[in-house]
Order: sequence, then structure tokens, then C-alpha cells
Amino acid sequence: MENNLSIGLKCYCCKAEYSASDKFCGKCGYPLQGTQEEQKKFSLNYTLNDFEKDVVKGRIGEARLILFVLAFFTAIYGLIQLFRDSETVLFVVNLILAGIYAGLGFWAKKKAFAAILTGGLIYISIILLTAFVDPMTLIQGIIFKIIFIVAFIRSTYGAYKFKV
Repeated sequence: MENNLSIGLKCYCCKAEYSASDKFCGKCGYPLQGTQEEQKKFSLNYTLNDFEKDVVKGRIGEARLILFVLAFFTAIYGLIQLFRDSETVLFVVNLILAGIYAGLGFWAKKKAFAAILTGGLIYISIILLTAFVDPMTLIQGIIFKIIFIVAFIRSTYGAYKFKV
């Protein structure tokens, strides 16, 4: 009987032997003939334990929720500006911003790191821009601002570590 395994070929992740014609490791599923990015992503996922994966997924879910909440409240704020002060420009700006936050929330399901980082940077930029115009806005809603920023930082780190 012929030995199907090639001498010295061992899986990068689990060190199991494999044959040169194998596309995936028979033990762990590592993409032996995959692209470098596929192999890197698999390796990172393989090395994270289940608890770490759950924590990272939870943080990404938290960031997605924050992006959707920001979208909702930004749209509501725009409506308030429109009806209270007849500020059509602020309404349109807030509606566009709400759409961006919502779009980032959906995009975070596929490219979590990029979407969460972008959302966090936009959020911080808006805070700084409004503080430049009216410094008192920095203090208004400070607890929510801190909660959102901390959540963005935690989620960005988790998404970076998980490479999603």
C-alpha cells in the first residue's frame, strides 16, 4: 500500500501531515493552497480560543448597535432642527450623516475593523467640529459621548485582533 503523505509536509496550524495535492488540512481545515490572506485569516481564527472569539464578536455587535443608534438619533436630531428652527441645511446634513452611520453599521458585518474605525473617527470629528463652533457642546451629553468612544475603541481593537 502506497503512503499518500509527503515526507516533511506539515500543516502550519496543527502540524498534521498532509499530501502535496491536498487543498485543505484534513485535521483543522487550513487552506493549504489558499491565498496568503486566506491563510492569515484562518491562522488568526484558529489561534483565538472560543471565549476570545465570543468576546470579539460581542464587541463588534456592540459597535454595530452603536452605529445604528447614532444613525437613529442623528436623524431624529435633524428632524427636530427642521421642525423647531426650520433648519433645512442641518436637517439634510444630519440625514446624510445618519445614512453614513447606518451604512457603516451594515458594512461592519463584512469589514468590521474598517467600518468601526471609520464610524468612530467620524463620531469624534463631529464632536470636535461642533465644539469648535460652540465649546459648550463638548460638555453636553458627555456621559454618552464617553460610552460611545470607549465602545468604539474596544470594538476597533477587537476587530483588529480578529482581522475582520
